[in-house]
Amino acid sequence: MIECRTISKKFGAFEALSNVSFRVPSKTCYGFLGQNGAGKTTVLRMLVGLLRPDQGEIYVAGHSLLTEREQVQRLCGYLPQRPEFYPWLSGEEFLRLSAELVGVPARQAKNAAGKYLATVGLTEFARRRVGKYSGGMQQRLGLAAALIGDPPVLLLDEPVSALDPQGRDEMFSLLRILKQEKTIFLSSHILHDIEQMCDGVVIIHKGQIKAQGTLPELLKQSGESAVGAQVHFEVDSRLLHQLQAEFSGAMQGIGIPVSKVAWQEQGLEQFFYKVVSQAEEEQRQHQNPSTGRGGAKDGNMAR
Repeated sequence: MIECRTISKKFGAFEALSNVSFRVPSKTCYGFLGQNGAGKTTVLRMLVGLLRPDQGEIYVAGHSLLTEREQVQRLCGYLPQRPEFYPWLSGEEFLRLSAELVGVPARQAKNAAGKYLATVGLTEFARRRVGKYSGGMQQRLGLAAALIGDPPVLLLDEPVSALDPQGRDEMFSLLRILKQEKTIFLSSHILHDIEQMCDGVVIIHKGQIKAQGTLPELLKQSGESAVGAQVHFEVDSRLLHQLQAEFSGAMQGIGIPVSKVAWQEQGLEQFFYKVVSQAEEEQRQHQNPSTGRGGAKDGNMAR
């Protein structure tokens, strides 16, 4: 559904993106991960036609953004990280305006506004001025605006950044419903939420794609088989200090019966930090090749 092919972008002398290529399948939810300044927002702005790549191609549902920009924009709903509003409009008025801007007939715009206000849980605040909305309410109104026109693709830049824990849970519950019929590509810094919500991930680091695919695929490719263990047992409180002092020998040394062992596979957080660490190491070696593996000098690899 979404495909980027070797896109690059410079701002002056700064190279924001370098040969970025990735694909998001239809009717899936993919997370877009990267540190601050990695290029996530630049990519998302390109996908909706707000920025033009210096080179490369972008396709949405088979349509080229470079030659069919208006068609691609009609296919995409976009929620920026910091959505802007007319503060003097009510929530309903803002969504009616948004509906008309994406081609919804004026007679249907009111119904569309009511529908999506209900979808994001803002019906009771429909006539309140947007300037009086909390940050979380504005974030939900921004999502409603992205849904206006019923686009098959949603591009969401930090959609839960302004939400409290309950609001975040409600947002992801809604997105789980939406991903059954839409393609969703969202950026977030909350790795746990991405792991629970998304079918796959794309990891970008300093303008370059470092990994992409489903989490099981990525962990398999990494060659990692590390697991963690959780051991549940009952113990007399008088033995706690002994356990703290020498836990490694506690099971055999003081005869505690193990009631449950739970195994946990390596998760997204560990994989993400490993990818970032490897990318940083590769950059250091590229910048200073004379101190490569084994401390070899003059660019000669240690043998």
